[in-house]
Amino acid sequence: MHKNTRTYLSSFIGLAILLCSCSINKQDHAPINREKMSALLLDIHFAEAYSSILPKDTNAQPASVSGKNIDSLAKYHKAIFSKHKITVQDWEQALKWYTQHPQELDSVYAGILPILDSLKTINIATTEDTLKKK
Repeated sequence: MHKNTRTYLSSFIGLAILLCSCSINKQDHAPINREKMSALLLDIHFAEAYSSILPKDTNAQPASVSGKNIDSLAKYHKAIFSKHKITVQDWEQALKWYTQHPQELDSVYAGILPILDSLKTINIATTEDTLKKK
């Protein structure tokens, strides 16, 4: 092989590797923005909590290890995705991105935790009022 041919071939291979590495899907930003992800996670957590107090599935499949009603939870997830106008693939892609960017996930939960704490406080106050009336 001639020296020029090797140089061109090496340059071509180097350029091909560079182009391939640039085309790999490396998102700089979240596929679902922080505010929408907060709302989604809040709805998902509510659905999971609610499904855990429902009677277990009555079909032949065993109940999940977590004790949640799997059939109801699947319906809730579908409704939540529809409400927020996303697909299962969008959700999975966002979860993957946020788990690869833990600081961003912490920011999302930083917005959710005060809401959950306020609901917990309301629930405790309501329960105490109910017990006082008995």
